[in-house]
Amino acid sequence: EQSKELQVQAEELRLQNVEIDRRRLVTEDANRELKTKNEEIQAQSEEMAAQSVELRRQTEELQQQNVELEQQQLAVEEANRLKSQFLSNMSHELRTPLNSVMALSRVLMMQASSKLSAEEVNYLEIIERNGRNLLTLINDILDLSKIEAGRMDVNPKPFSLRMAIDDIVESIAPLAEEKQIALHQDIPEGIPQLESDEIRVSQILQNLIANAVKFTNEGSVTVSVRLDKGKFSVRIADTGIGVAENDLPCIFDEFRQVDGTSARKHEGTGLGLTIARKAARMLGGDIAVQSSKGVGSTFTLTLPVAWQGKAPACEPIVIRQFSGVKSERKTILVVDDEPDMAAMISRYLLQEGYNTLTATSGAEALILAERERPFAVTLDIIMPDMDGWEVLQGLKKNPETKDIPVIIVSISEGKETGFALGAIGYVTKPVSKEQLISEIEKIGKPGISSIMIVDDSELDRRQIGRIIESEGLNLIVAENGAVCLELIKKQVPDVLVLDLMMPELDGFAVLEKIRGNPETRDMPIIVVTAKDLTEEDRNKLSGNVFSVLDKSVATSVTLFAEIKRILLDLEALAKHPVSEKQAAPPRILLVEDNEAAIIQVKAVLESAGYIADVARGGQEAFDYVAHTIPQGIILDLMMPGIDGFEVLEKIRSRQATEKIPVLILTAKDLTPEDFKRLSTNHIQQLVQKGDVDKESLLFKISSMIGTHSETSVRLYENHIKKEAAAFGGHGCKEVTISDFSKKPAWDAPTTLGEPENKDVVLAGELRATTKAAGPPSILIVEDNPDNMTTIKAILQNRYRITEAVYGEEGLRMAAEIGPDLILLDMALPKMDGFTVVRHLKDNKELSRIPVIAM
Repeated sequence: EQSKELQVQAEELRLQNVEIDRRRLVTEDANRELKTKNEEIQAQSEEMAAQSVELRRQTEELQQQNVELEQQQLAVEEANRLKSQFLSNMSHELRTPLNSVMALSRVLMMQASSKLSAEEVNYLEIIERNGRNLLTLINDILDLSKIEAGRMDVNPKPFSLRMAIDDIVESIAPLAEEKQIALHQDIPEGIPQLESDEIRVSQILQNLIANAVKFTNEGSVTVSVRLDKGKFSVRIADTGIGVAENDLPCIFDEFRQVDGTSARKHEGTGLGLTIARKAARMLGGDIAVQSSKGVGSTFTLTLPVAWQGKAPACEPIVIRQFSGVKSERKTILVVDDEPDMAAMISRYLLQEGYNTLTATSGAEALILAERERPFAVTLDIIMPDMDGWEVLQGLKKNPETKDIPVIIVSISEGKETGFALGAIGYVTKPVSKEQLISEIEKIGKPGISSIMIVDDSELDRRQIGRIIESEGLNLIVAENGAVCLELIKKQVPDVLVLDLMMPELDGFAVLEKIRGNPETRDMPIIVVTAKDLTEEDRNKLSGNVFSVLDKSVATSVTLFAEIKRILLDLEALAKHPVSEKQAAPPRILLVEDNEAAIIQVKAVLESAGYIADVARGGQEAFDYVAHTIPQGIILDLMMPGIDGFEVLEKIRSRQATEKIPVLILTAKDLTPEDFKRLSTNHIQQLVQKGDVDKESLLFKISSMIGTHSETSVRLYENHIKKEAAAFGGHGCKEVTISDFSKKPAWDAPTTLGEPENKDVVLAGELRATTKAAGPPSILIVEDNPDNMTTIKAILQNRYRITEAVYGEEGLRMAAEIGPDLILLDMALPKMDGFTVVRHLKDNKELSRIPVIAM
């Protein structure tokens, strides 16, 4: 039993050992697994630490990138701001001189049309028309920059959309008729008014409708309007060239054009649609487009019927009055976009007893001037949106404001432009109180104020008398010519208003007696007549009267405008008196330091009856012209101390002497720079020093001051013959007086614009007569009619000119006529200039013709 019990215990012990071994093995496995897991955890921990470091590094990089992006965004915004500011400033700087070009072209057309040929008037019309086109482009750039900068003013108000579309369609109708395109409108009756900015909406519609006509060669353009859910949809559908599907997404991009090559058929800058869409979105709407190449396009403008944006903050018109009683004081409108400057000018005027109104924009100024009718206007030139030149033109175009005196107050250099457009004074900034008040006092205190009326009609005398007395001028009345002459013996009036048709002693007889009397021959005379003047009558009056007014249109405005103009001229004359009467022999100032040259030239002048005065240096010349204005100046360029160039520039800088014709006398070999300096000072003639030819010198002087007589004609004939002999003269015909009369261009003073004077050109003309029987032929290939006119004006009638509009036509005409020269525009529609040249040079017969690319 004990043995069995021991065996059982031994078995239990063995089993316990087995269990212990098993557990030991399990423990070892667990330890190994735990170790493995610990290693994995440690590896993960290390990986997480590395990821944390990487994440921290990436975060730092991201932060740095964010900083850089913010800086770049700020830089882009600043660049956009600077670009918009530059475009705005540059557009304004371009628009100011361009307005002067257009305005002065218009002034010339109005004032000098009777003196110009129809062709020359056409040149001025081309200048003005192209100026308007350029102004439109500049305004587009300005509008674009304003929209991008968020500075585009919006002035919403209710207006008729139907009327706006009618006006645009009416303006475009002539172009549609010319292209034989039908223009249709589909606008329902009774649609409500649109509340938006009328100017911007019209600008958008003008662009869309004009584009539709421009890009449609046949078919129709239809403008339809629909109203749906508080929105207007204006649909412009055409049957034109259309837009390819891949080009549609970018047609509203700035400066984007489907065809931007030199051979493109349609001109433009690619700004129109950009501005239209940006403006539409600014007004709370949009523009959508559908188009198919070769089928047509449909543009749809959508706008809310009622204005959705904020109401514009309109600045109130500032009215400053020294006294509550407006009628006791004269009111002056001060126009300046700088409030501080406007306040300062107003302060000056208030201290002098004037009432003042101020306007800070051109549009506001025009409204105030028409409503308030001020005594005068002070006007700044450099203003945004509408500059001073535009305001001045607007004032002069409006019958209600055209007689209001305008004084320019500006840093802008444009005195001549201002006077030509109708300004009566000019004050430069910074403003001097004394100068400003002096200019204003000229309006109300002319100083020259006695006016005599000579008319046999009591009714006309009373009517004209009321006009003159209403302006505060002294009136003298004469009922006929005899009484007029008796009254003049007692008192010579400042201005004479003379009727031509009077019994016994008519106006022509009165005029003859007045001009025959040394005391009255320079008196200004305005002829007011109901007589239909013949050519003979006009010849009698020419040079003897300041102006001729038709009685039927001699209103208070026109008559007093003439009187005021004459009084201002007399005041100017009083400031710059001429030493001799016009009837005296012409006075020539010789500015020369060489005694031998003085003796020689003075003898030539005096032998021809001129009065020859001598200044032996620059300062002496300045002192002379300060008190005496000669008819012409002969100027030596090479003098000690102050040379001729400086003398010339100083003489040209004074208003009283800026237009005196000058003949240059020089032994100097002139450089291109010298010729450039002379050209800018309007030199009339050039004579080389040395053995001065008497006949040549006298001919140049008579040409210079416009005193041709039979003697000067003989001098001209001899001059031509000598030049012909100098170049051989073979084959040159005899020059006669009749030839002289046929060649006014040779007689007229010429402007020295390049290093060759009139004699050299003339000799070249004479040489040309020996070379060929007829003038050379030139083929001009140019599709722009204005450019064609300009080229022909430059070439004048010296060549046989043939015109072609298109490249294919130019090639055909070149083959037909074989011209001596081809002037070729490179940007032609269909076949451009480069292709034309290749065809010309590939043709053996045509390849010899020289081509000038334009």
